[in-house]
Amino acid sequence: MKNYIIKNLSVVILLVLVILMGIVGYFYFSYTESSTTFIQGEKKDSSNYIILGKNTNLPQIQQENRNNQLHNKLGNIFGGLFTGLLIAFIQHLILIDEKRRLDKIKALAVKNVLFNRDDKDYYRNIIFLSKNEIKIMGVTAYRLLNDFANTDSSSANDKVLISALSRNVKIKILLPNKEYLDDRNKANFDSTKSKMSEIKGLYKAAFDYKYFDHVPTQSIFNVDSETIIGPVIPGRSSKDTPAIHIFNTSKYAEIYMEYFNTEWEAAKYL
Repeated sequence: MKNYIIKNLSVVILLVLVILMGIVGYFYFSYTESSTTFIQGEKKDSSNYIILGKNTNLPQIQQENRNNQLHNKLGNIFGGLFTGLLIAFIQHLILIDEKRRLDKIKALAVKNVLFNRDDKDYYRNIIFLSKNEIKIMGVTAYRLLNDFANTDSSSANDKVLISALSRNVKIKILLPNKEYLDDRNKANFDSTKSKMSEIKGLYKAAFDYKYFDHVPTQSIFNVDSETIIGPVIPGRSSKDTPAIHIFNTSKYAEIYMEYFNTEWEAAKYL
């Protein structure tokens, strides 16, 4: 309870001020109401004195009227302060709620949100900056190898995965067995497998790939301390699906990396 009060000290102070203003306002308006009743009684008596030619209470009544005007002004001030503090208190609560929500989002360590995965340059730059390890889980890896491990291309941009292997960056690729692919993706299975076998022959220590026996559901692209994750949607190409780019310090990323490691241990070579 003590820690809660310390963390939310500003809320406590505003709440105390609102309560105090409410109490002061209650007693003040109670006093003003009783004073007004008294003055109205005095006015009735004074009118009788004036009619009788005895207006000796007139200065006192004038002073009471001035006091009443002062009370009304103070009442307006108290009312304005109370309303202002109450509004400030409510706004502060809203800001605190928003901050808590933002803190939860920040805890996910999100670097970027991708509305599709068709930006080759985005992935190319991440691979280019890789230093230690790349882990990939997908459907066929056909586009990945064609875009970034194309040994037939004269452009270095099309061979950044090969360059990473040359720097001794460890690469693991995890894919579903052919029987768990739809007809469209089955067409790319054999060519992809052949390509990975070729790369494996050149970089035995750095490159490895395995197959799991179930329908693919997740896309994972991990490079060192960063991971891009997204869904695998049946009937839709991975390049047309959204993804989240997060840092591995996130609990969210930790769950996905644990999932990858578990799947890797259970997967097999073909």
